[in-house]
Amino acid sequence: MKKITNNGLGEGNMSLIFRQCMPYGIRRKEDGSWEVFNRDYNPLGDSFFFKRSLTQATINALAPPPITQKDGSVWLYIDTQHPMDSAANWEAYSGRLKRLASLKMKDER
Repeated sequence: MKKITNNGLGEGNMSLIFRQCMPYGIRRKEDGSWEVFNRDYNPLGDSFFFKRSLTQATINALAPPPITQKDGSVWLYIDTQHPMDSAANWEAYSGRLKRLASLKMKDER
């Protein structure tokens, strides 16, 4: 597999940027809102509500095989298919991000 280049940044730098700044998954909070979290499980941005409840089909589309869903969390990739490891993994991850971004949010909390 061909590694995706990181524009001259050291491997560790790109991993740190990816780990801290890119979505690893989404999780439901106690109040019913959702948040996106990074690889360190820290929230990225504000919590939000989906306009409609997530169907199992939508959750399945967001979670890579094997299905990675547990306790109200959905992971967008697994470590063995890290998006930076190959162009195919990056494309799959990008598709999940597009799917997530296409979901409508409620305008109010």
